[in-house]
Amino acid sequence: MDLALFGYALPSILEEWNLARGDLRWILFFSFAGGGIVLVWLGTLTDRFGRKRMLVSSVLASSGFVAGHSLVAGPIGLAAMRGAAIATGGLTYPVSGALVTEVAPARWRGIYAGLLQTGYPAGWFLAAMFAAPLLGTLGWRLLFLVGLISIPYAWVIHRSLRESQRFVTQRSAN
Repeated sequence: MDLALFGYALPSILEEWNLARGDLRWILFFSFAGGGIVLVWLGTLTDRFGRKRMLVSSVLASSGFVAGHSLVAGPIGLAAMRGAAIATGGLTYPVSGALVTEVAPARWRGIYAGLLQTGYPAGWFLAAMFAAPLLGTLGWRLLFLVGLISIPYAWVIHRSLRESQRFVTQRSAN
């Protein structure tokens, strides 16, 4: 959803900072390049700290970084905040995918994997439903506070999701 929100907010961001569309390429370049590098590093930590812990951490961190968009002072801060949100939010995909393949019963694994993918269109749908009204009344900065909505979800993950047996076995072997 935050990717969609960012797309909807871009015209207002460019207008507020009096940036040309060409300046946008540098914001996007540095945020995706930096976010991608950090995401690879974070992905390696799932074998050290566990899928469950990394999923909870990624939900909390990405929520904070998305909300942090509302506090940035300029394009450099925005690129850094986007990169952090891309890295931590992007981590939810491979970690949740690993959990589905490692924890879900074989009979339901394909359905769970498919349901997992519905998060993308659902996020775009939700962003489309409230981005325009919020942008018109509250502005682009407050739009990103929507990122805080997912914080309670981290608690649900922590309370209801068990760590994969594969990780537990691997951890005890070391």
